[in-house]
Amino acid sequence: MSGIYVAAIVTTGFAVAVFGSLIHKLRLPANEWLLLGAAVLVLPLQPLVFYWLRVPLDHWLVARLGSASTSYQWLISHWHWTKNRNA
Repeated sequence: MSGIYVAAIVTTGFAVAVFGSLIHKLRLPANEWLLLGAAVLVLPLQPLVFYWLRVPLDHWLVARLGSASTSYQWLISHWHWTKNRNA
């Protein structure tokens, strides 16, 4: 398993443990099922935004800057992009 996936799993587990317990301890008069529904609704949004926004933006940048451009290489290094981004 790639290191980025391990880091994502560890970070997600940590965030759920810390923020989940924090939200549960608040004991506001909030509907817990509504909060759970909102969390489940938000889960697929990150991959959708990746494929609907970031991939087309990457193709647009390659067309404008070229894949060997220093500016493009700098941008994708900050995006944590993989070498095999079109697969």
